[in-house]
Parts: sequence; C-alpha cells; structure tokens
Amino acid sequence: MNIDTNVSVILGRIVRDAEVKEKNGKKYCQFSVAVNTYAKDKPVGNFFNLAIFDKYAETIGPYLKKGQQVIVEGYLTQKNIEIGESKISTITLNVKRVQLVGNTGSKEESSNIDNEENIVTEDFDPEEYTG
Repeated sequence: MNIDTNVSVILGRIVRDAEVKEKNGKKYCQFSVAVNTYAKDKPVGNFFNLAIFDKYAETIGPYLKKGQQVIVEGYLTQKNIEIGESKISTITLNVKRVQLVGNTGSKEESSNIDNEENIVTEDFDPEEYTG
C-alpha cells in the first residue's frame, strides 16, 4: 500500500495585510509570505501564496499584518488556469495552522492559533473566490 504525504511548513514574513473576504457565502483569506533563501551567499526571495477558509479565516485574518513573521503549516494544491492561449499552473498553500513568531518591529512575541477543527477538505479554487 502506497501512502502519499502533502505537508508543507514555511517560516517567513507576510508581504501585505491579509483581508477576510466572502464570496458565495464562504469566508476566505488570501495572503503571501516571503521566504529568503541563499544561493552562493546571495539572498534569493521566494513568495508563496496562501489561503485560509471559513471560521479560521475570520479568527486569524486580523492578526496577519505586513512584516509579521509567521510559521505556517498546510498542504499544497495545484490549479491549471488558461489565460488567452497561455496555460499557467498556480500552487497555493492551504493553511491548517499559523504561529505568529515575532512582530513587525522590535518586541518579540509568540502566539499559536490552531485550526485543527477547521481543516479544509476541499481544494482551493482561485476562480471561485476571485471571480
């Protein structure tokens, strides 16, 4: 029996304030996290798109501010989108858990806000939420 695993954990800083929105009666929150890696001693920025749904989006959304350092855990989903004649692939990290590990300035703080009872079982469809 083969068992596949789809778990991702990233540590980075929020790129811009997250907003809780609603479409078709579903609450959601989209945001991006920047993660720096290094190649030949030079920093390389990577930007990851994240999505949170339902009650957890309402709970954690107001705390997700630009510059806030976070650890996020979730699972990746892929969606192929056609724009004109071009096909592009998008990857989104669907968030199950967020930990605020520092603030945007000098004072360190840590808060763990868990989403165990609000785990998303459906894949994120950007078209459903962005029209």
